[in-house]
Amino acid sequence: MPTQLPFIPLAVAVTCLQFISVSQAAPRDRVFVASYGNDSNPCTFLSPCKTFQQAVNVVATGGEVTAIDSAGFGPINITQSVTITSPPGVEAGIVPTAGGDAITINALTDINVTLRGLTLEGSTGGNHGIFLTSTVTNATLNILDCMVKDFTAGGIVIEPTHPAPTYGALFLFISNTSSLNNGLDGINIAPSGKAVVGGMITQTASVNNHSIGFNISGGPVTISNSVATLNGDVGIQVQNGASLTLRDSISQGNNGSNGDVYTDNSSAVNLFRNNTIDSLTIASGGTVTSDGTNDIGLITGGPLSKQGLQ
Repeated sequence: MPTQLPFIPLAVAVTCLQFISVSQAAPRDRVFVASYGNDSNPCTFLSPCKTFQQAVNVVATGGEVTAIDSAGFGPINITQSVTITSPPGVEAGIVPTAGGDAITINALTDINVTLRGLTLEGSTGGNHGIFLTSTVTNATLNILDCMVKDFTAGGIVIEPTHPAPTYGALFLFISNTSSLNNGLDGINIAPSGKAVVGGMITQTASVNNHSIGFNISGGPVTISNSVATLNGDVGIQVQNGASLTLRDSISQGNNGSNGDVYTDNSSAVNLFRNNTIDSLTIASGGTVTSDGTNDIGLITGGPLSKQGLQ
C-alpha cells in the first residue's frame, strides 16, 4: 500500500489539469481584441486576441467581440450569431486582401448579427465591405455606426436565400452608417429564392458610388433621414416587386438616366416629407404615392397620386 500513495496526488493533479484545460477551451460570452494582442491568447480583456477572426472563432454563439483600442483587426467570416463592436473613440478597422471581402456572413442556420462602430476600408482592392449570403428562415442583421468605403464591388450587399416552397425572412436594420466611393452599389438588397428582406435604413448616406446609391430589390423596406447623392446611376432604385417607404430624405445630384428615385413596373414607393428629390422616374405599371409634402422636381412616367408640391 505505501508504494501506491505517490500515485494518488499525481492522479489528482492530472485530473485538475484536465479540468483547467477544458475550462479554458469553453467558449466565452464576451471576448476582446487589441493592437497588442496575440491570437494564441484566450481573448480575455487582460489577454486579448489580435484579430477579429480568432475572436469570432472562440466566442460563444450569440456572444460579443469588443475592440479595446484603435487598430486594424483583419477580415471576418461569420457563420454564427455574434455582436462585433468597438466603443466610442475606438476605430476598429477592417482591411481585406485584394479580391477579398471585409465581412462575409454565410450561415446555414438562422443568425442574429450586430456590427457596430466598424471602419471597413477597401482601397487595397477589397471586393465587398459587408456581404451576406446566408440561408435564412428568421434572421436579423444590424449595422450601426459603421463606415464602408472604397471597395471594388458593393459596399453593403445583402443577398439572403431560402429554398422553396416556404419563405424565409431577414430583418435588416442599418443606422448612422455611410457607404462611399464603392465600385458598384452603395447598399444593395437583393434576396433570392424564397427569401424576403424587410427592415429600416435610417440616418445613412450612400454617396459617390459608381452605380446605384440604394438598390432595393426586396422589401418592404423603409428609408428615413438618409441621403443618396453623387452616385453614378440612380440614387434610389426599387425593383423586382419590392416596396419602399421613403421619408424625410434627400436624393439629388445622381447621374443615371432614370434620375434620383426610380421604380420599375412591378414595384411601389410611398413618399413622405422628403426634402429634395430632384427627379423621379416611374416605369409603366410602377406605383408611387405621395402625401403632398415632398419637394420633387422633374417627374417622368407616372401616374403619381398628387401634383404640384408633391
